[in-house]
Amino acid sequence: MNEQYGEIIYKTLHFRGHNAALDSLALLEYLQKVFELDDTTHSHLLAVARARKAPKVLLNAEVIEATILKPTDANGLSSPFCSLYLTSSNTVHHNTSVKLETLKPVWKEEFQLSVENPEDDVLCVELWNFIPDKTVQEKIKEIRKVKGVKGLKILLKEVVSSASARKHDNKLIGSAFIPLKDISAAGQLLSYRINKKDKMKKRGDIKLHLTFCFENTKAAFEEHRHLIRNVILHEIKTSQVEPHSWNGNLSGLAEKILIQHRVQSGLSLVSETLAQWIEFSNIHTCHPLSFTIFLSLLQKLNRTIQEDLATEEEKKMFWKAAVTLLPFCLSGIRNIQVLASNKKTINEPSIILRLLSLLKDLRPPRDIILFPAPVNDWPPWKKNTDYRDIHTAVIETTIQGAAEWFSKVTENYGVNDVSDEEEKIKGLCNVVVTVTVSLQKATDLHDTIFQEYFHFPYVDALYKLFDDKFAETIEPTIASIWTCMNPLKFKDSTEEGIYDNDPLAVGSALFELYTSLQKFHRLGHTKCQEDVDLTLPNKFHEWFHRGVNHWLCMSQYKALHWIQKAVRLDNLVPVYTDTRHSSSACDILLIFDQIKIFWMQLAWPNAKGSEEFAEKIISDIGECLIFYADQMCQRVEEICGAEIFSGKKIQMWCLAVTNLNHVQQSSQICCELGVDEISTENGRQTVKVAIDKTFETARNKIWEAAVQKMMSSISKILMETFECLESDERMGKLMSQLAYNLYTFGSHLDSINFSCFLNIIWKNLFCKLNEVLEINLKRGNSFFKKFHEILQNVSEIFKQLNENVDLSNLTDLEQLLLVHEMDTWELVHQYRMEQLSEQKRMQTSSQGLLTVRMMFLEDILKIEILNARNLKPISSKGCCYPYVKIYLLPERKFLGLGQRKTKTQRNTIFPLFEETFVIQLKSVHQKVENAMVMFVVKEKTFLRESRYLGETLVSFDDIPVYDGTTKFEHLEQMHLKLNLPTKLDSGAFVVLEHYHEELAREFIKSRQLRKCRNNASCNICAFSEDIWGSVINMLSYMSKGPLHINVLPFLPRRASRNNKALLAVYSEHTLSKT
Repeated sequence: MNEQYGEIIYKTLHFRGHNAALDSLALLEYLQKVFELDDTTHSHLLAVARARKAPKVLLNAEVIEATILKPTDANGLSSPFCSLYLTSSNTVHHNTSVKLETLKPVWKEEFQLSVENPEDDVLCVELWNFIPDKTVQEKIKEIRKVKGVKGLKILLKEVVSSASARKHDNKLIGSAFIPLKDISAAGQLLSYRINKKDKMKKRGDIKLHLTFCFENTKAAFEEHRHLIRNVILHEIKTSQVEPHSWNGNLSGLAEKILIQHRVQSGLSLVSETLAQWIEFSNIHTCHPLSFTIFLSLLQKLNRTIQEDLATEEEKKMFWKAAVTLLPFCLSGIRNIQVLASNKKTINEPSIILRLLSLLKDLRPPRDIILFPAPVNDWPPWKKNTDYRDIHTAVIETTIQGAAEWFSKVTENYGVNDVSDEEEKIKGLCNVVVTVTVSLQKATDLHDTIFQEYFHFPYVDALYKLFDDKFAETIEPTIASIWTCMNPLKFKDSTEEGIYDNDPLAVGSALFELYTSLQKFHRLGHTKCQEDVDLTLPNKFHEWFHRGVNHWLCMSQYKALHWIQKAVRLDNLVPVYTDTRHSSSACDILLIFDQIKIFWMQLAWPNAKGSEEFAEKIISDIGECLIFYADQMCQRVEEICGAEIFSGKKIQMWCLAVTNLNHVQQSSQICCELGVDEISTENGRQTVKVAIDKTFETARNKIWEAAVQKMMSSISKILMETFECLESDERMGKLMSQLAYNLYTFGSHLDSINFSCFLNIIWKNLFCKLNEVLEINLKRGNSFFKKFHEILQNVSEIFKQLNENVDLSNLTDLEQLLLVHEMDTWELVHQYRMEQLSEQKRMQTSSQGLLTVRMMFLEDILKIEILNARNLKPISSKGCCYPYVKIYLLPERKFLGLGQRKTKTQRNTIFPLFEETFVIQLKSVHQKVENAMVMFVVKEKTFLRESRYLGETLVSFDDIPVYDGTTKFEHLEQMHLKLNLPTKLDSGAFVVLEHYHEELAREFIKSRQLRKCRNNASCNICAFSEDIWGSVINMLSYMSKGPLHINVLPFLPRRASRNNKALLAVYSEHTLSKT
């Protein structure tokens, strides 16, 4: 070591250059520190070096290129060459080759000149134009190449020179003089000005590389390696850089000593690079350097090694250093995930891969073993093989390193050592996230390099490896958890929690694991989409299929809890003065956004399963809306309490509804939950209709609650009003309260919501009015007149507020009231009118037909009864003795006109009457509203009252009036359908049953008796017990005495048994008649 140190300081003492003497002392002190020598040893070796004879110095001159400004040949070009010599020995010239016909010659030729006095000597560089020796004829032939007048002059001179027998000389273009003392100790690369000797005018430039070196440099390479090693170790030690961080930065003295030693030792740049490659590789074994240095050195040496420009000895030294470096390169590939995760080393793997790719393309000597087993235990190559290619080693190292890294990550998160399910799932989630981040970095940083240099699908291999590892590690754990997890159960009694058991932590952790796996597989699917075997997008989804419903329940639970909290914080005041919604509406939108985020994160790939889950989540949203409506109703009651139904309370109810409108208008639930992706049009429409229906149901729920509260106060006032109908004050209070409430609602609602509200309030108010009417059906018609007035006032308020409000049920109620308002005779006539309407609707008649002609002749009503057909006799003989009676209705309006009847026809069911009746009418009679003619067909019996066969009605409006042209005989016959009084449940008849007047009682009994008599002939047993009771009561009343059961053989036995108290025998007078 001391010998090498002595040689180094010996050369340092004799460095030549204009700054060598100035730096000598500093360099010697620096070398002492580098080699860590004490002062005594250093002084002794320095004295020995100084006592030695100074070495012989040489000047290395490399002529690189030149630029000629002024051409010297007739063709406008030159054929230059250079001549170099020292002024102290100008007899020794060194000439370059001639570059023909160019003004920018390039030589790159090196010369070595012996220097005796470097302080005083001068290097002279002459640039000549070569003039070949040619005959006159040859010169004249070049006239075509002449350029310009100047070129012609030059040609003529050359011709004259050739013609004379004088000696031929080259022409000097210019020269440059360089004092050796100006050359730097580290050498210099400069362009020098070319001038004529006697002129200062510039003729061009020449570029030279000048350095000093010592004559004997046999051991220079080893000395330089030794110097590099010690200098680098000293620099690393003093700079205290971390491993893998030193990238070749040197201090000024270190850089200067290495450059000057290399230059003045006569080492080429390739030799210096090789020395650095060898020593840096050796240093790397004890102190890891940045692989950037090795990549830079290898790029410089690559051409030399690949093109066999190096000697065999240099190749062996290069490959021995490479063998030393390879294990560390493979170690970097082995730990590529770790290096890529650190900001300081994130670029190391890419550099290592480029370095290995360059080495892979080089061919090592046969006696070089790239991976000797005693030195390298990684990767696990075959022990019986002396040679292994770098490509295979890189691939195997990459795969096994990734597998080991995965095991370490799993171990670091304690996945296999945790018994708690939640902690284990979180650990697995962290593993998946870490692996996904690593896979993303591999995609961004390394995949392209692997593909380009090693033709290895790096990310594909990693994805397949990690996918298999996840299947081994995660799938059994998830299956076990789903098996043991209890379903969520709804709990109504709690306020804070919604479910009995609340395994939200485990469920949330599982969903986080699901989304993490989803990101991993999505990344792998994007990268490996060409390889179906590597992309298993549905594989991991199946692990979680059983838990999706659980997640949906969790999502619903959280939504319900947030809704409950949002409503509690809502003071039911508009968010802004120009808005119609409160704070909870904004919160609901945020809650729905969370559900949409959950749905997007779920991103279930299977279309059928996705539709199923979409329907479930939409159903859950519907339940949330209903829950929100319930909570808003409760919130209004909490804020208002027992307060009367005031304007403030109305505004709160309106806000509750407009909140739902705001949510419906602002959220696009159908689109954002993938409804448009449902396969069938019917399915899409069904879901959309279901969502709209849910919003409508929620609104109606709030309206029903609001209406119930409003109706409680309105009903109270309404009952008070009906208790005292004579009080106009109470009626006014009812109208004003109702109008105030409705107008207040209208001021806070849009037209659609207000219309909906009016329909609901009308429905409830109508039901209440019906209840009041049912209770008071037996009251006088004055009550119903007042009731009708109230109804009209109420309906008028609704119509004024909204013309489109549905008051269709009002007509029936008004008709009923109109009936109740009528007098007895009006009710009887109303019944006749209903009977006429029913008669017109009849298609056939079971009682036969009556044929007549009728006409108004001024004040005369002329009626001709022609015949009857298919009469239904009561007796079993099949024939009867019919006649027809004529009545003008209403009888109260036609008093004094009497009755008309035909003659009795004997023993027939097709009687032929052909009788004409003329009835004299007054003008007032013809103006009677709804007047009609009634024809009653009866049967004349012996010793008994006439029996009823049927009746028919004709309105005055249907009777033709004489127009002066049509004679009565030419009128079309009218075939009137005979019918029985079967309609005993009409409005008018029901009202008559509540009347106790004699006229009403007789009319009702006559109707019931006629129905019973005729039905008995057909199917007397078919009547109900109620009808039989009415018949028996009527007979008892008409006979003025008891009836005997034996005298009524036509009565069924069951009727007689069930009505023993009511049945009696005919009186003796009646028996004698029978």
